[in-house]
Amino acid sequence: MAQFAARLVQRLQNTVQNARLTRLRDEEKRAVLTLLNAVALSDGELSVEEEAAINKAAMKLGVNLSRDLALPEAVAVLAKKPAALKLACLLVADAFFVDGDYDAQEKDFVASFSERFKLAANSLKDAVEKLRRKKLDDALTDWNEEIEKP
Repeated sequence: MAQFAARLVQRLQNTVQNARLTRLRDEEKRAVLTLLNAVALSDGELSVEEEAAINKAAMKLGVNLSRDLALPEAVAVLAKKPAALKLACLLVADAFFVDGDYDAQEKDFVASFSERFKLAANSLKDAVEKLRRKKLDDALTDWNEEIEKP
């Protein structure tokens, strides 16, 4: 999970990703950070690197990570604006795959997401599946291009 934090900072340094995140209100940015922090903690510990990266992400977004904002409240804030929840879920899903090990704690977190937070749909599961398919689609496209070469 240590690579999760590095991926987060990398994504926030990406101009396109950062432009999308800056469209969120400060309350929504704090909620995204709270969700990302919860994912980083899903393995039971927050490494020094993960904490530093999340704090760096907060600075990059121009907000303070609110330690008072609990995960259920953060998800509720994001759920008020489906686009914000979807963006947060895509960022989290992307981080799950960075180390190549989508582990049991992460899978449990994803599977219980909608039930735990009383959401009509599991946006996080949808994001994980979308990114998983996208990677496969990219690989198949590359494969197709390779076999068509003379």
